[in-house]
Amino acid sequence: MKIAVLIKQVPDTEEDRHLGPNGSVDRSASDRVADEITERALEVALKQKDGDKNVEIVVVSMATGHRHRCFA
Repeated sequence: MKIAVLIKQVPDTEEDRHLGPNGSVDRSASDRVADEITERALEVALKQKDGDKNVEIVVVSMATGHRHRCFA
């Protein structure tokens, strides 16, 4: 069985948020982390894999034009 986990990176909520000149969130002003829903989904997929070694987990993410750190 394959399980797809969708990964979304968001600005770290532990840091201060800054707005850009157009009023949108300045994503470069803080570190990017996985959102809570992503963390839960990955945890559930890993638990499934612990129970059945035939499970394959596929991580899917969309990113903007710059490089993002991989979740490993």
